[in-house]
Amino acid sequence: MATSFFARICPPGLIVAIGLFIALSAPLQAQGADPDNLGILVEKLATVPDMQSLMRHCPADIWRTRQSLRQRMVGPRGLWRSEQCRDQIAKCARACTDELNSSACFAAARVLETDQAGRFDLQSRQAFALTCALGRASGCINRAAGLRNSPLASDELSDRRTPDSLRCLRRSFALACAEGIAWGCAMEGQSLRLGEGGPVDPQEARARFGRACALGAGQTGGDTIPPACRFAKDQLRILRERERKEPPENLGRR
Repeated sequence: MATSFFARICPPGLIVAIGLFIALSAPLQAQGADPDNLGILVEKLATVPDMQSLMRHCPADIWRTRQSLRQRMVGPRGLWRSEQCRDQIAKCARACTDELNSSACFAAARVLETDQAGRFDLQSRQAFALTCALGRASGCINRAAGLRNSPLASDELSDRRTPDSLRCLRRSFALACAEGIAWGCAMEGQSLRLGEGGPVDPQEARARFGRACALGAGQTGGDTIPPACRFAKDQLRILRERERKEPPENLGRR
């Protein structure tokens, strides 16, 4: 099996951390969804006009391209949780593909990820791309993280190391950070630390890592550190260690 670009540049602990963002909650994974019912989502996603175009373009470039003025002003009509989508798949599928409800599309993408055999990986990415195009930045960050983390033969954008691809990822993470998504800030910070898709900028990387933790504050109870903040703290530790060992001009070299 090919090693993903994300796996090549990150230690195992950090891959686990980003996996927590993309993965579903444990209860949803444990219960899963009937593969036959998931086929309903697959069929409905196949009816979305120009889906291939969405999949060929950078998440940052498709954001809000299919969001109506009404949705931009008042948001989607009805909010969907993943568990609700799993239990009402046909209704959720219609809400996503017919009503273009970004909340339903995001929930559908997460439900499709529950198939442990990975039969619906492409369709999950499609739903995240549609979510992004409908104006929900969490769809953009999941789409971008999938491109970086998990190469998929049927997804032509995945696991590319070209300058354009790295710029795409950086722009997509920056977009999500600007929209208040903690994982967007954490991953944009990593891009700034490594010089992916642009120059190395340790100062800006620190700012993004700090914002990731600030955005995650209050999302978990007690003393639990949110996954995005934990990832950011690990990245900040790596940055500090390298700064102690190497001159600043070498910090972007792997």
